[in-house]
Amino acid sequence: MKANERMLKEDAERLARSMQEDDAMIEIRDIAVDPDVGGYVVVAYDRRTGEEFVIDHYDSWEARRTEQEKTRSAKIRFSKVHTRHGKKNATLSGEWMRVQNEDIPDEISCAIDRGDIPGETLTDFEPSLSEIDLLEPGNGKPEDYWVAGKFLLLVDSRGLKVWKLIERLANFTLKDQVDYVQEWRRLGFEINPEQRAPFLDSESELAEAEILEEVRESLLDIAREGYDAIVVDGGTSVGFYAWVIAGTLGLSVLISFVREKASANFGSASLSYVELLPYKEVEESLLPSS
Repeated sequence: MKANERMLKEDAERLARSMQEDDAMIEIRDIAVDPDVGGYVVVAYDRRTGEEFVIDHYDSWEARRTEQEKTRSAKIRFSKVHTRHGKKNATLSGEWMRVQNEDIPDEISCAIDRGDIPGETLTDFEPSLSEIDLLEPGNGKPEDYWVAGKFLLLVDSRGLKVWKLIERLANFTLKDQVDYVQEWRRLGFEINPEQRAPFLDSESELAEAEILEEVRESLLDIAREGYDAIVVDGGTSVGFYAWVIAGTLGLSVLISFVREKASANFGSASLSYVELLPYKEVEESLLPSS
């Protein structure tokens, strides 16, 4: 459709299907003619915010979706501002965990070794921070901070410091995670050990479509409760369905494993994880390049 072109009924129905594919938190409530618009519109409800809204064109939906994705991903904000010795000091909101040198991701440390700084400057990410003199964590100047994925970097004359924002993690496995709370904390996650995945025993007679619906409803609840990520079991239909749906809800998907460490004198094990690429990113990678 061209910009500003009014939608026919089939256009609105096609847009409604696309909206639900883009965001599982969207509920389509009606497709109707709007005399003021001069064409069909889609009336939808956002379960995330409790807001009913109207979309009259593909461009309108794309603009709303882009803005919401930007809002959900922009978690860096400053919450406390005070003046000390004539300077404005601010503290970033949220709980930041200092990443020890040995745990800094390779892509960050290798870039620094090459003389590059990965990511974008914090002041580009959040321009209002340019008004601040000193920032916590790190007691640095805002222009010396960088955002690289989920990591905050401070690069100045004192060297490199890295932090990670503590994320809320839901347990979407069938394993008790109580014993791993501190391990997850070390990795930068505040896990709720409660098991949230549907339990299906070997005698379950649920059809796959019913399993999918149970997974969907559980993930909708998790997203509404403000979680950032889920950890899933690999190799199960529940885990696969969760991976596909979670990306549309803005949830990261992790698979955990125990890493064995051995030396001449002793052996030990520690929890580790991999973060899966969002399903949509994988799907798009399979499309022929233009």
